[in-house]
Amino acid sequence: MSLQTEIDAFTSDILTEIPALDIKSSPIWEGFRFNSSIESGVFRLNELKTHDLPILKSDVFQLAIEDVPLPDLSTPPSTTPSESSGEELGHSGPDKDEEDQLANLWSLPDVVNRRSEPQLVSWDNFLDEAHEEPKSAYLSEQEPRVFSAVLASVEHAETSRIVKPDAILDAVFELVMGRGSGLFRWNETTTTFDLLWDNMTALGYSKALLHNSISIFVKIGVYSRWLLAMFQDIDLGGISLHPARLALLSAARSTLFVVHQYLEGLRVETRSLLQLHATIGKVSDITMALWTLCNETSTCRSEDVMLGVVLQEALKASATHPGMVPILRLVFNQTLRPRLIELGNEIGLDNKLPSVETVDEFDGKMESAWEILLPPDVCQLASQAKHSLQLLRIYARDSALCFGLQNTSQLEIWLQPVHTWSDIGRLQDVCNSYETTMKTALWSPAMNQPVNSCLAEDNAGQQMQNGPFQLDLNLFQPTTCLNRSSSTSDQFHDIVTEYLTDEHTKTPSALELDFRDSLVFSLKPVISTQHRLVSFSVLDLLFESHDVYSHIKLQMDVHMFRNADFAQRLGMALFDPDQGSGEGRRRQGGSTGLRLQDRGTWPPSSSELRVVLMGVLSDSLASSSSSSSSSSSSRNQTHDETISFAIRELTYEELEKCRKVDSVHALDFLRLQYRPASPVLETVLTVPILDKYDRIFQHLLRLLRVHSVTQRLLRDNFHSKDKAQYQLADQRLIAQMHQFVTALADYTHNSAIYSAWTKLSSTLQTVHSHIRNRNYERTLEMVKSHDYLRAVHERTLDTILHSLTLKTKQSECVRRLYEVFDVILQFAASRRKQDMSSMANSELGMSNETPTKRFDEDFRTKVVRFMEVLREQAQTAEESVNIDIWGGSVEESHHQDGRVNLLQMLLLRLDMTGYWSRVR
Repeated sequence: MSLQTEIDAFTSDILTEIPALDIKSSPIWEGFRFNSSIESGVFRLNELKTHDLPILKSDVFQLAIEDVPLPDLSTPPSTTPSESSGEELGHSGPDKDEEDQLANLWSLPDVVNRRSEPQLVSWDNFLDEAHEEPKSAYLSEQEPRVFSAVLASVEHAETSRIVKPDAILDAVFELVMGRGSGLFRWNETTTTFDLLWDNMTALGYSKALLHNSISIFVKIGVYSRWLLAMFQDIDLGGISLHPARLALLSAARSTLFVVHQYLEGLRVETRSLLQLHATIGKVSDITMALWTLCNETSTCRSEDVMLGVVLQEALKASATHPGMVPILRLVFNQTLRPRLIELGNEIGLDNKLPSVETVDEFDGKMESAWEILLPPDVCQLASQAKHSLQLLRIYARDSALCFGLQNTSQLEIWLQPVHTWSDIGRLQDVCNSYETTMKTALWSPAMNQPVNSCLAEDNAGQQMQNGPFQLDLNLFQPTTCLNRSSSTSDQFHDIVTEYLTDEHTKTPSALELDFRDSLVFSLKPVISTQHRLVSFSVLDLLFESHDVYSHIKLQMDVHMFRNADFAQRLGMALFDPDQGSGEGRRRQGGSTGLRLQDRGTWPPSSSELRVVLMGVLSDSLASSSSSSSSSSSSRNQTHDETISFAIRELTYEELEKCRKVDSVHALDFLRLQYRPASPVLETVLTVPILDKYDRIFQHLLRLLRVHSVTQRLLRDNFHSKDKAQYQLADQRLIAQMHQFVTALADYTHNSAIYSAWTKLSSTLQTVHSHIRNRNYERTLEMVKSHDYLRAVHERTLDTILHSLTLKTKQSECVRRLYEVFDVILQFAASRRKQDMSSMANSELGMSNETPTKRFDEDFRTKVVRFMEVLREQAQTAEESVNIDIWGGSVEESHHQDGRVNLLQMLLLRLDMTGYWSRVR
């Protein structure tokens, strides 16, 4: 294809095909010929004209470049003007024109021909003053007045009231601080701020844009107005507010004051609503959070519920606005401060000594506020410490713990939540030092002197004020109250200002604790330390001053028949037929008794009971302490005043059962009444514990009666003069009854009661030994507090009740056992009737065999049923132990394991030869 051929403008073949060689025109191929021209055989410009580049000329800056001649350098610099002038007068030189030309060549025109007023060289001299900028076509670059005029012409609206920018800006600042102005007014009906002029606009704003811009300012103003209204309660009705509510409003008021102070400083720097709108976001967050806290707690009727609501709302606000966490922490701490100060007084961390005359009834639970804020174990420690301190303030007022901390400012450092692990570690070190110091004070002989905490500085010379008037020599030392208020104010100012002015919002560290965890980890070391100190002091009071061990031992001796002399005397007074009647023996002298099995009427009169039983306790206790020391005798004399026989309060149905002499319920009206010698002992010997002792005593009294009956049957059977009247079946039945009751009584006293009492007695004696040796750690390791001692005591009784099948869940088992007792008593009653009417029995012939056979069958049936239920109870208890070993505590598993072994032991003792199994 020839290059001269017309080329299609829309084809690319020429780019891919190689043109043919034109040998005639040139020996060199045109494809490799370099042509400097723009045109070639392939590309060609239709109209190619060459022009010079245009001269660049700016309309603003113009630079005039001229040829500047060099100055004349012919005259040497050292030649003076006088000399040169002299030479011109005296000698003729070269040509004058040539000299002038040489002089102009080396001279500077700006210096030679300088002006009188030199013009400084700067960029301002290059400006073209005659230049005019072209008018912009964008409306946004015009003045606000142009925008407002165009807007008014477009909207075709009525004439609007245009407010000055500084006037509306001042009105908005007043608005966000909850105050009215000439443009905004508070409406009490709608509880919001209304714009006074509906047609009001501002330069550069449309009506809709202005209303949208001030919406967030109105919202902040409403929150501020509501908060200010709530703050009036502090000034007007602050007395009726509870401390936590008052503290919350005060903290919110301090925070809002700092916010308004920040807004006043911002007013000077702000020039437009848009600029204020960009910086008002954090103010909106703070006011909304404060309003939420104050509003949600306004309907709380109790302080306990309010603190829980404050905690929940603070957690929500911290999750929504993480940067506001320091402010929320400060408000939460200030709200909780009154309750923490109250807690410090309750557990004895301050030097306030209230006049406590009575001990509050202890239920083992703390107030509901702490149940909401703290876990149950910490609440229990605080409640126990409070109750223990009440005991010390009444019965050991000379204890060092009753004086508390002398430096009350340290109390606020203790009872204040901290939020980092390092602060918690330092708090733990402080608590350890305090505990070491107070242990020394507890053991010092001068325990009536106040002890200063190691937290405070050297204040060893200070003493507790003995009266209302005390000379204060620290005249120039600032008080704690002033320091505290100043410090709190500084904290609010610094934290709130830092949050508002910091452009980069700081979020809490991952290692910092939230509100609930920080409160728990901050209070638990302090409460635990004080709990250990007051617990040891109360244990020392119990064992050394009130001899709690002897009182517990007394309950074991009389209620559980651990005193053999008392059990023997009581059995003789109630069941021995050889004893005379109470009235007759009282006049004639000698032993008296109630002779339960040989009476015609029952129950006896109260006077007869008093005559028979009034000396049983005193004689038994006196005989048991005849060989003891004088201190033991004085204790027994005290015990005589605390325990006595009494009549149980019964219902009409229960009283009717007592009227039947041959019934197992004949002695249910009799009880042992114990009154603790002091309220300190009531903390260990509580009403529920005494009720459990009474249940055990009632059961043992029934067992003692049945055992006495079987022994009398066995003795009468072998010593009867007329052996023919008793058949072999009677002897076998009596032997079975005696063996059953004897095995049961042996198990009850030597296994069920003895094993549990031995553990408790050993623990009490060891604790008493540690207290005498002032072994603080070992004492609290064994018995953590007097409440723990009460729990161990009660758990021991529960173990005995379970071993005797007297628990509520074992009611079926004990009911079957009492049915066996009823058979024995009925059989004994029938034997007495046979002895009283032997002739009538001989006339009946087989009448002697028929009742025995019936009682024999009935006895075997009742025993078999009892053992079946007992076996089920043992199996159920064994399964519960297997569960407790893996899911419960080791201590509970140990007690449960002992219960199961005891029930299995009872089964083995009752049916060692498998006799009852074969009968079944």
